[in-house]
Formats: sequence, structure tokens, C-alpha cells
Amino acid sequence: MFMDMMDCFILHTGQHYSYNSDKIFFNGLELPEVKYNLDVGSSSHAEETGEMLIGIDKR
Repeated sequence: MFMDMMDCFILHTGQHYSYNSDKIFFNGLELPEVKYNLDVGSSSHAEETGEMLIGIDKR
């Protein structure tokens, strides 16, 4: 898998509250465990985007 050739990690925005919603994608795509979870939650698109940028900047 290409991720074995790079130093990469998963940063999860935390927009889905359901454990099953997340795991369906992570398991289906065989993604590694999340390194950072921003726990953005659900709000307007502008608020979510702003929270993501702030969370990324803190990492």
C-alpha cells in the first residue's frame, strides 16, 4: 500500500458522531488508526471549516 512508502497519518475532523459511520469507511478503505481527532462536530459549513483550520493549526 502506498501509505507504507510515506510518513503519513490520519487527521479526523470528527464530524460524524456515530461510531459505525466512521468505522464503515475506515475499515472498508483499510485506513490506519486516527492519530488526531479534531472533534469538530456538526454546525454550519463555515463554523466547521473554521474549527478544522484552528484544530489543524494547533497540531
